[in-house]
This record gives sequence, structure tokens and C-alpha cells, in this order.
Amino acid sequence: MLRSLVGSEMCIRDRPRPTTKPQTEVPEVAVSSTESKKELQKTEKQNRFAGRAAAAIAARSSAAGQGGTTAEETQRAGALVPSAPSTVPGLMAVCVSYLYQYGMATPMIFQIKAVPRDVAKVRDTVESGEDLAGVDPHVVANLLLRHLREMPVPILGFEMYDQWVAALGEGETRAALLGTLSKLIDKLPTKNRSLLDYFLCFLYQLSAGSGSNHMSAQHAARTFGIFFLRPQGFNPNGGAKAARLVETLLANYTHLFK
Repeated sequence: MLRSLVGSEMCIRDRPRPTTKPQTEVPEVAVSSTESKKELQKTEKQNRFAGRAAAAIAARSSAAGQGGTTAEETQRAGALVPSAPSTVPGLMAVCVSYLYQYGMATPMIFQIKAVPRDVAKVRDTVESGEDLAGVDPHVVANLLLRHLREMPVPILGFEMYDQWVAALGEGETRAALLGTLSKLIDKLPTKNRSLLDYFLCFLYQLSAGSGSNHMSAQHAARTFGIFFLRPQGFNPNGGAKAARLVETLLANYTHLFK
């Protein structure tokens, strides 16, 4: 089982990257250049709420020393919650921040289907920049899954699909595998790489609590694999390969992002 991130540890980011231009460029996960001013304002509201959610987690953590929360609750809330990079979509940042606070120890998280009407209502709440206080974590988890399904391009893009799949065949030594994966990560545009780190970090911590939430690294890989990697014109075989890749990335997260 992956170890839990508590104490002074937190997700690792901002590792040194090559300054040379990659040979293969992947379309960045970014908003359209024609996005309206209204949509930009909506994203800003969502990001502000995500920041408030992270602040609330910190407040819960500090309250533990004054009898406000138990040590178990503080750990469950994710005492060290990484802030979302500015390149992460606002809705994703809100959902992930909320789940760090209320979903990390929720049994069967991401495995219980919520009522579509409830998911739509929470989406309206997030997009209006309102507080999600009291919302069932399962509903927020379903909203995050819906958002990921609606992303037109997976986190790792389409162009490097064959290279990611081929990397899984680098099985002579673990060092060779990690070297190949690290090079592919370095090829990603900054926005994709930041999103990859941010969301892998979330799944890494989530799977560390599998004893409570029943979301092991293997289960997380099966659930989220196609959102990381899939061929254009998705086919069933792509799902199995994506799950294997994500499980490998999770198992080696601390080595790949340092």
C-alpha cells in the first residue's frame, strides 16, 4: 500500500525541467482563446472558492490543537493540501479541494453513483462561485468524474499515446522504466505536466487511505485511466493500457516528481 502523506511531507512539484524545446508537442489542456469574459470571471470565482476550501482545511488542522478536531480528522482532511496551479480548470480545483477536506476517508468514494439532478445542482453552485458546505462528497466526486469525461483531450494528450504505451514495455529494470517515463513527462507542455502532477498527487493521497475509502491504487487506475490516456477514437484496449500506466505512475509518484 502506498504510504500516507502526513507531517512535513506534501506532493512534490516544480522539479527542474529541461529548457530545450521537445521534439513532439502535445496540445495543452487550456481554455479556448475565444472564451468569453463571463467564462473567465466564472473561472476566477471557482478558483477563489478553491482557495477558501484550502484555507478551511488549514483552519481545521490548527483547531486540532485546541480541541476543535481530532488528530484523525485532521489527517483525514489532508493536513497538507497542495494548492491548485493556475492552469488547473476551476471546477476541478474546487472539487479536488473539497474532497481533500471531506472525501479522503469517505467509504466507497468515486464508487457510488449520485442522482444526476443533485450533480447538476452542485455544478451550478460551483460555477456560481458559491460555497459547497454540507454537500455529500459522493456528489462532488460524481461531478469531478463528469468534468473529466467532458474533457475533449486526456491529460496526457493524444499525440504521445504510442510512446506512453511503449514505455510500459521497458521492463528490463525499474531504472529503465522510470527513466523512460521521466523523459515523457518532460516532453509534456507545462499546463499538461502541472495538471498531471496535481491530479496524480490527489490520487496518490486518496489511495493511501484505501483502508477507509476502499480506493486502492489499482482501483483508482481503473477508474481514472482513460482520463489520463486514450487513443483518438477510443477503443476498449486503450482502457486496459491506460489503467496499467496510471497504476505505474502512482506506484512511482515520489520518484517521478521530485
